[in-house]
Amino acid sequence: MEISKRLRTIASLASEPIIADIGCDHGLVCIDAVLKGKVKKAYACDLREGPLQQAKANIQSFHLEDQIETHLESGIHNLPLDTQQIIIAGMGGKLIIDILQADPIPQSVNSMILCPHKDAVDLRAFLIKSGWQIVKEQVVHDGHFYPILIVQRAHPTCEQQALEEDLLLGLNVLDHEDYRQYLQWQKAQWLTILEKMPLDQQATLQNKLKWIDRRHRKMIDKEEK
Repeated sequence: MEISKRLRTIASLASEPIIADIGCDHGLVCIDAVLKGKVKKAYACDLREGPLQQAKANIQSFHLEDQIETHLESGIHNLPLDTQQIIIAGMGGKLIIDILQADPIPQSVNSMILCPHKDAVDLRAFLIKSGWQIVKEQVVHDGHFYPILIVQRAHPTCEQQALEEDLLLGLNVLDHEDYRQYLQWQKAQWLTILEKMPLDQQATLQNKLKWIDRRHRKMIDKEEK
């Protein structure tokens, strides 16, 4: 089965026996997650009939009809109540926020895997404000840099705090070559912008560059210990 690095990584992070992939497209994440063995049952959900038909065909080709169900639904509307983990990928952070706000998340859901292709800052802020804890992030370079957020319901007495640096560059990010490349790429982008900015407007961007340098130093220091 041909599957992108991004989707393969997302599938490998699925950790609950029953998952639901919202906006499943061709159902590849559900298929790969079930084939890996951790996931025993999956719901492939999409609001479009075309991709869902393709998902059904892919599921049948792997003879996984007994483990993967397809659902024609918008967002998490009518999500099966035994769902333990939600996966949402392939859309912007603001759209993911809209989906999570549109319908109640079943109490059976213990965690979520979210992979926004933009507006990750907004999504991080929303999750923390809404009582979710970002327990781990992983950046995947697959033609573009994609942050993958693994979140769990936060304990009422243990509300997560996040600095502006964390919202911008990630919380509890896995030290991985793709993340280091992302920091280098982001720094280059900001340096290019900085060259064109008036001196009196550079302070905010200079701070962001300092945050990147600080993260690089921390990773290097950890290696040397």
